[in-house]
Amino acid sequence: MSTISELEEYISFAKEVVKQAAVIFREYYESDAKEEYKENNTPVTEADKAINSLVIEEIRKKYPDHDVLGEEQSSLENDSDWIWICDPIDGTNVFTWRVPYACIMLALVLKGEVVVSVIYDVGSDRLYTATKGGGAYCNDKKISVNDASEISKTVVDCSGSTSKYVDSGELKKNIEQTCHRLLVLMCVAQSNVLVANGAIGGQIFVGQTAHDMAAPSLIVSEAGGKVTDLFGNSQDFTQEVKGMVSSNGIFHEELLSVVQSSLKT
Repeated sequence: MSTISELEEYISFAKEVVKQAAVIFREYYESDAKEEYKENNTPVTEADKAINSLVIEEIRKKYPDHDVLGEEQSSLENDSDWIWICDPIDGTNVFTWRVPYACIMLALVLKGEVVVSVIYDVGSDRLYTATKGGGAYCNDKKISVNDASEISKTVVDCSGSTSKYVDSGELKKNIEQTCHRLLVLMCVAQSNVLVANGAIGGQIFVGQTAHDMAAPSLIVSEAGGKVTDLFGNSQDFTQEVKGMVSSNGIFHEELLSVVQSSLKT
């Protein structure tokens, strides 16, 4: 594991990169950022592509021996233990609708474990950061999950519509029956920072895309929460990821039971 000073260097670099990316984000947000659809039926804009390219360029200059896994473009030539995972715009749909809560996400993974995480909510200028063992912060103020103990009185977000493991419609129905309210923000970053800062109790993401899960997983866990895959296992981002369940940690097993009751047969 890296030293605290090394992680501080990485987090400082990640902050600067996402702030540069935010300039591109704002330029396209204020113009007509039209979306196209990829083969997997997910949206992409020129802003996504431009930010992803910027991230790769900056990492290659600063850490040429590191690899980059991005949603729109990757650079994996080094076979490195150090992999930066980037979601240039999480919440592309809401970005194109000019709903101001899409986010930029960047995480650093060492041998499958997230050690540095940055999520930038550009619209509200909230910068969420975490380092392994160093806590989670919003604009340099420490944040923590809530202490709600009853799942029936908490709000849970559910994101992602396509899963090879879970029936998404059945899952949403089961959340509504078990929890106080179902939230569908269409932005994994935003819903997980709500878990991390104690606003809601949990979040379930049913997809298999590492760029959606790497940064939020560390933010929530360093805020005192619990994060697993859909089956209750820890995440290894060098392997296939099987969705994500994040919570305040108190009723995590109950959330996993909701997922289990929604598995495809």
